[in-house]
Formats: sequence, structure tokens, C-alpha cells
Amino acid sequence: MSSSDDLVTAEELALYAERQRVQEEQKPRKRKNVKRVGTRVERIVARALDAIPRVRARRIPGSGAFESLPHDVVATWGDRDTAFEVKARKTSGWKTLEKWRGGADVLVLWELHHPDRARVYMDWESYLALVASQAQEDV
Repeated sequence: MSSSDDLVTAEELALYAERQRVQEEQKPRKRKNVKRVGTRVERIVARALDAIPRVRARRIPGSGAFESLPHDVVATWGDRDTAFEVKARKTSGWKTLEKWRGGADVLVLWELHHPDRARVYMDWESYLALVASQAQEDV
């Protein structure tokens, strides 16, 4: 076996370079699509909240890109401002949470040593109903 057997041929190198070029061209397109989908879902969330009487919600342009704008949507009712971070996934990234919630309306995630980090997981329609009822009480 000669040392020339270990070398990459010009044809193989050209094929590799072409594959790399194609991959680089595809990356921005994919990223733009992910950003577009995220922006669309943020708008859906903001519109759903804004449709509730006495609630004003808006999507924050450039959210996440600037330290001063860390969240995607802000909703205000009464004297409350609530910041929303919106995540969208093609498939459910929350299968375990759904399994834990089972038939319950709400799942509470409680850290034993950090009760200040407790979280609530519920379906979107129930959350909108909760906000609507709270906004009505704030009159």
C-alpha cells in the first residue's frame, strides 16, 4: 500500500467542498424558518390574550436579542404585567409533563428545597379562562 492510497483525490475533495457549500447555504434558510414559526406563535399568543376584555397584550419585537427585552410577549391587566416566554415545537417536547398531568387540569412542579421555584403546567384554554376571570374581578 503506497502513501498515495491514503491521500484524498481531487474529485473527492471537490465533492466534499460542494457538500459543505450546500450545507452552508441551507443553514440560514432553516434558521429563518424556525424564527418565522416562533414569531407566528408569539403573535398567536399575544392576540389570544389581547382578545380578553381588560387585558392588553403585545409581542415584543427583538425579544431575546437584547438584554432589556428578555421575553416574547407581555400582557397587562389591572396593575399586573405578565411576561411570557413562548416555545413552539414540531412534536411534543412535553410528553413527560402530559403524562404526569394525566387527567388533571393543572400540574404543579414543586422543588422541595426551592419552593420559590414552583411551576404550574396547564393547557392554554384553561389558562385563558383563568386570565379572563381574573381580569373581570379587577374591575
